[in-house]
Amino acid sequence: MTIVQERLDALATLTLKNGSHPDPESGLCVMEAAAWVAGEPHSDHPACVSPVLAMFMRRWNDDLDGEGRQKLKAFVPRVIGTAGDGQDEARGWLAADWMIRVHTPAWLGLAGITDAAAALRALPELRDPGSLKAAQPALDDARKKGAAAWAAAWAAAEAAAEAAAWAAARAAARKEFNTRVEAAFAEGWTPRNTWG
Repeated sequence: MTIVQERLDALATLTLKNGSHPDPESGLCVMEAAAWVAGEPHSDHPACVSPVLAMFMRRWNDDLDGEGRQKLKAFVPRVIGTAGDGQDEARGWLAADWMIRVHTPAWLGLAGITDAAAALRALPELRDPGSLKAAQPALDDARKKGAAAWAAAWAAAEAAAEAAAWAAARAAARKEFNTRVEAAFAEGWTPRNTWG
């Protein structure tokens, strides 16, 4: 494992940014910072970092706001040297477990789908294909309820957009009508009763 000490020391002064960058001068995400500190060519897929950790860290980097992203600097020296260490299968299960039992329930809870969120949180730790198979009914239920909530949200958004568009069209037509009537009156037009 190689760490360029001067670069590691300078890491605290850098600002991690969202996304990937063509060169270090344009900015660094957390994995580009790892490649830089390790003395590797510029890349957000550093050879010295486990591909599982690198994928997780890139996603985490891009999901955080600017302030939160800076906290990822602490992980840079910890992930360097993890490539090929034989731990990727365990890391993959840890990431899957976190996504299923922590991340997804948080979003389901925000959407008001609390029963599915609670069911996912209550699952035993996912460590292997057998535990994933046992969790499948809860996952299927959460997916179904999440999809229904998504569809309902889109339908509500479409209805609101359509109502707003019609309201704007009516207001514009009313304004145009009033403008023309006022112009007609200004030119001396007088309405006649055509009903009888």
